[in-house]
Amino acid sequence: MSKTIPYIKNIEILSGAFVTLKNEIILVHGKHEKTAEDICNNRLAPQEKHLFELWKKYNKKYSTFREEDFLILVALYDKIENVVKRQITTAGTSPYKKFYNYCLMDWKIKRENPLIYNQEKQQFEELHTGWEFTNNEDVEIQQEIDEIRKNVPYEDRYLFFKK
Repeated sequence: MSKTIPYIKNIEILSGAFVTLKNEIILVHGKHEKTAEDICNNRLAPQEKHLFELWKKYNKKYSTFREEDFLILVALYDKIENVVKRQITTAGTSPYKKFYNYCLMDWKIKRENPLIYNQEKQQFEELHTGWEFTNNEDVEIQQEIDEIRKNVPYEDRYLFFKK
């Protein structure tokens, strides 16, 4: 079950962060100087590393290789982005529950369909999960967030943060 990720107020001074399936926050281009490539090369589990090698080979054909795409779409990491806009990109479930505090502070959720590797076709394919319609709890949480954002001034929303 997903827990709420604590809001990092000073994340604006960084490029952002990745959040692992275990809810570990990895700051990007901050004092730790991590990049998506560092994470792929040093922090993935053996099965994820195997998929990462397949991802690199598969995407070289199309010259679209990006480590952060792999982390989000295949390894199911979440990305907290703030360089261009305050946005969380995820292929995971229950993003409004997981990033409740960020959403209260006007961060946007961008949802992507996860990818799976089809052994027979030797390619990655989108997994259409239908989560956007089936997760009633997350819909209720999104409505709660919208109501708070509508009625509570920005500077007082921290009072509604969840742990």
